[in-house]
Amino acid sequence: MTKIIGVAKKPILGKRDNLLHWRIFWTPCRGAKKTYRWVIAQTRMDAYHQLKQLMTEHSAKVNELGSLTGFGLMRDELKNCLNSDNRPKKTIQQYEKVFNRVFVEFKAIYEEKHKVSVTSLSQIDYSYFVEFKDYFMLKLKRDKGWHNELIRIKSMLNHLRRKKFCSRELVYDVREELPTPPSNTVPYQDISDTDLQKLFTYIKKDNPDYYLPYRYMYLTGRRPRETASYAPTDVEGGIIDPTLLRIRKEITKTRTDGILYLKSNEKGLEELQSIIKEALRGNDTDRLFRNRHGRKCSVDKLYQYLKKTSKEVIKVAITPKYFRKRFHTKNISKDMKSAMAISGLKDTKVAMKHYAYTSPEGQAKVLAQAKVVLAKPEDK
Repeated sequence: MTKIIGVAKKPILGKRDNLLHWRIFWTPCRGAKKTYRWVIAQTRMDAYHQLKQLMTEHSAKVNELGSLTGFGLMRDELKNCLNSDNRPKKTIQQYEKVFNRVFVEFKAIYEEKHKVSVTSLSQIDYSYFVEFKDYFMLKLKRDKGWHNELIRIKSMLNHLRRKKFCSRELVYDVREELPTPPSNTVPYQDISDTDLQKLFTYIKKDNPDYYLPYRYMYLTGRRPRETASYAPTDVEGGIIDPTLLRIRKEITKTRTDGILYLKSNEKGLEELQSIIKEALRGNDTDRLFRNRHGRKCSVDKLYQYLKKTSKEVIKVAITPKYFRKRFHTKNISKDMKSAMAISGLKDTKVAMKHYAYTSPEGQAKVLAQAKVVLAKPEDK
């Protein structure tokens, strides 16, 4: 549905025509960018009526494209798939935004240019996406957004393939011919333990409610959104003796259940237990980690506070994702299976690609062991 935004409060008097020019603006669909137009009107109400007329024409055009070609049904099925996977509302809006742009708006441009009528995704081949990429990157000037855009397109095609809206060949062609661009993530920085201790000490005094989830993510490498979604009922044993934390698949990115053991014969779990106990103390809400107002910790606020505070305290801006990177970097080489079980990482390719860092000491150790093996056979 189109959402009304409004009309500018004050008009601009045209120097040439000596008429009042009003700037009107609205969003074509949820999550899309604002559309701006200039109209000539005597009053603000007249400009508003022109806004309503333009919005009605745009909505009729989009609905016609969706209903006559079946793309409206595809959009509804895609949304149902995402809802059944319990995806966040923001994610669903992003997918809807990409779908409207790629398979509805660009389809009209493609049909007009090539003088063809596209009624189904099965009629679209690889050339469609190549042309879309050129249009998107060159005409829309959105180079920075292409990385996430392509990932969502691939995911969309997989969802729609399961619903028989597009062919299997199309999905594989797009995968092979339009590979995922290189990651634009910030390279890992090895911050010293002294600086991290200084940062945690400051956070504990300045904002103790955020200290608990930050410290938990540092110790376990768990994702920020998942950490903010834990409930007190996920902890077994209660505040007296918490034994394990059950991680529900509904709150994980990989949609798989998990268990984090909080008690063992091995030493070193005292701090993790104390964090869970502190989070449970006096907690009568539905969230394990709360903010100072007793509500769920906002993931965006966790990002913003840590980035701002770390830049002030240790002169390096980091986000909660840094704790996950650090956990994997320090522990993947020691025991990959256990480290992945603790952090919830499922893909070994991701572990080897992003977290398999080597050091001069580690390489020297391996080379020294190889030398010992070669030196064992006695010379005859």
